[in-house]
Amino acid sequence: MDASVSETVIIEERITKVNGDFHIKRHARGKFLGKGGFAKVYIFTNLETNKGMAGKVMPKANLNRSRSRQKLMTEIRLHKSIHHQNIVKFEHVFEDADNVYIMLEFCQNQSMNELLKRRKNLTEFEVQCYVIQIVEALKYLHSNRIIHRDLKLGNMFLNDKMQIKLGDFGLATKLEFDGEKKRTVCGTPNYIAPEILDGNVGHSYQVDVWALGVIIYTLIIGKPPFETTDIKLTYKKIKECDFSFPDGAVISESAKDMISKILVFQPEKRLTLDEILVHPFINHGGPIPQFMPVSTMACPPTSNYMKQFAANSTSQRMKIATDSDGDTFDILKSPKGPLISARFTSGLKSPTGSDAPTFDFFRMTPKTPKLDFLGTDRFNLQGLNGSLVLLSPKTPKIKTLSNADNIQEVEAEHVEIKENINTKKKTSQIPSELRVIKWYDYTSKYGLGYALSNGAVGIFFNDGTKLIAPPGENFQYIVRRSSDKQDVAETFAFKDYPQEVHKKVLVHNRFKEHFESVIKNINKVEEESYVYIKKWIKTKHAVFFRLNNRVLQVAFNDQTILMINSDLKRITYIDSKGNTTASSVEKAASSENKDLTKRLKYAEEVLKQIWNAQTDAKNPETPVAKE
Repeated sequence: MDASVSETVIIEERITKVNGDFHIKRHARGKFLGKGGFAKVYIFTNLETNKGMAGKVMPKANLNRSRSRQKLMTEIRLHKSIHHQNIVKFEHVFEDADNVYIMLEFCQNQSMNELLKRRKNLTEFEVQCYVIQIVEALKYLHSNRIIHRDLKLGNMFLNDKMQIKLGDFGLATKLEFDGEKKRTVCGTPNYIAPEILDGNVGHSYQVDVWALGVIIYTLIIGKPPFETTDIKLTYKKIKECDFSFPDGAVISESAKDMISKILVFQPEKRLTLDEILVHPFINHGGPIPQFMPVSTMACPPTSNYMKQFAANSTSQRMKIATDSDGDTFDILKSPKGPLISARFTSGLKSPTGSDAPTFDFFRMTPKTPKLDFLGTDRFNLQGLNGSLVLLSPKTPKIKTLSNADNIQEVEAEHVEIKENINTKKKTSQIPSELRVIKWYDYTSKYGLGYALSNGAVGIFFNDGTKLIAPPGENFQYIVRRSSDKQDVAETFAFKDYPQEVHKKVLVHNRFKEHFESVIKNINKVEEESYVYIKKWIKTKHAVFFRLNNRVLQVAFNDQTILMINSDLKRITYIDSKGNTTASSVEKAASSENKDLTKRLKYAEEVLKQIWNAQTDAKNPETPVAKE
């Protein structure tokens, strides 16, 4: 029978229990999806849960050689260890007498290869959207010392939301130490980097960047840059970086420039992943949608759809970064209307020259663009004597997640708010408002770790998940539900929690050790409190923390703190000596305390410039928000 014909076969998975008993799980093997190497891929359905998965089937007869078995074990070990929104999820692995089965997340919209076959080529608008997602996946892999080494359109899949999912880790490898080079010649001909072809020099992360350059060219032009009918000639062209852009091809100068700066012979001279994100092809002054419409499976996005994301549009939804949980920067909005009644004037002018509209800290007008962001380095808001930045390519790293038991502190940025929490003077003056008292910016590897004034230790992970642990035996793990964009928290005991959060618990434990000196003297509270950081953003002069209890904390570099409680309509200001001023919003706005009003105005202007971003890139009074 033709392998492409759908044929349902029942596969039994035998699960042996500790006491020797066993349980049988049954999986229905359905439609054939494709093949590669020694494996064939089918749709599998768990007959107990009715969950659909993509099953990679490898006959044991093909695994007789020790090298083949070792290659398979490496693939399983690496793929099982990684968790990212833009990487195909590893479900589980099992075997029977004849085959090994790797169960993976099923992506309904097939691979990017099928998409390109249908469409012939994509618009640059679409390519920008996909490139951002691919870069996010690669940054995650590289931060864990993993090189994919087989990045190509056939290994990038699309789920039902048109979200990119990088898969197939059959050629992936993990570096044991910084600076290590691999020398195995492997990959797919059209995508192989020149240093792989020369196995003597060795290769590293830059081979994935090269393949990304090939992908960008292929998506825009419709065929790979070095493709020929003779593989030897293809390799010769790769070694010489011999490619060109066809006459009459619809491609912008910025796209040509970025591709030309990626497909460079010397690996160290190629654009880095961070440099790709700030290149004018991506960082062009206009917003980029998080995902493409499903209709683009068959045809290009309509002009009306793309107009929503024009750089000069002031009423569209402003997407500054691909947010894994799809949430908006809700410091700026409230479905119930104003939460702070006082308004503050800043003297800013709109692009037309008229007075800029007054601004509420917690409210957006119907025409106000929303800001989505995650802790990435793609946000760069000029103005305010500096830039809003969340990461730098030079951000130092710590050990990989797989070595979480042995994390060592390096020169990653850490900040401690200098205050004696237990002094009677402070506790009598400060309202009972939780706040961040210390944090470590480890977004180069894991995320933001922080300690709260109640002794809780939390982490805002790079994948958008969160963990908060007040003093005691329990913690909450928070994920963003895709259906309604709401945080969903589950409470676990440290003695009993799911295996999938084990590594994150280990990271938490190391952060807690770092924070021990600042939290050890905090008076323990009887009631468990699961207040956590919901969003955060960093400027040159301060860090903004949005807590899930509707409090905005602005921690300034000079050790002063501004707390804005939207529910109580209260402003609390703590100066560098620990003196506290608490008042209503109305009184704070007209306060004679110049330090307070100065910082209040700064916080307002940061939020206002986010609001005004993209309205007029040419107006020097108006900041330019870039992705």
